[in-house]
Amino acid sequence: RALLPVVLQSLADAPDPDGGLLAYRTVSDALQRSPWFLRFLRDEGTVVERLAQLLGTSRYAAELLERAPEALRMLADDTELAPRPAAALRASFGSAAARHHDPASAVAAARALRRHELLRVAAADVLGRLDVAEVGEALTDVTAAALEAALASAAREIAGRRGELQTRIAVIAMGRLGGAETGYGSDADVLFVHDPLPGADQQAAASAAHAVVEELRRLLALPAPDPPLRVD
Repeated sequence: RALLPVVLQSLADAPDPDGGLLAYRTVSDALQRSPWFLRFLRDEGTVVERLAQLLGTSRYAAELLERAPEALRMLADDTELAPRPAAALRASFGSAAARHHDPASAVAAARALRRHELLRVAAADVLGRLDVAEVGEALTDVTAAALEAALASAAREIAGRRGELQTRIAVIAMGRLGGAETGYGSDADVLFVHDPLPGADQQAAASAAHAVVEELRRLLALPAPDPPLRVD
């Protein structure tokens, strides 16, 4: 009762007030049993305004928040809205994936982190804290980190089936990904290149590399509540 009038007032100025109100209800329903939620909105005045602007402007951001409502906390801290450095993303995605022996679970963990980072970028974008070039660079870093984690998980799985891989594999970014101009709906346009180790059988190395790439694509295509990452 205390918060809704404030939310409605903020939503009234948004591009899509009705969609924002529906998203607000969905997020509130998801967090209704979380003791911190209403207290957090009550005590952090800027969060209510930012939340209304986000939900009433971007359906994409609203859907991400509906799937991970606990990420609402980032709206209270300006530093949390800054895109994370590429090295930090690679480390966290890699660590999250490495904690799972099953490759599907490993990549699912990386994809969940990607969802969180996409929301961070989208929120900063909608709130006017990033320009177009910065959004492209941030989304590119998130995509690259997800691809690297998926590649490592796929390589571990194929090595477990075939023994130590006799080749090294690189992912070469092309198109928007290569130009650091990735959009929210962009595919990952890439080339896969492999380099057989000294003395390795060329045919066996090529077969192993092909198996790793197919496993990577399979893992990233598995059904999940996260935005898809299509590898072209």
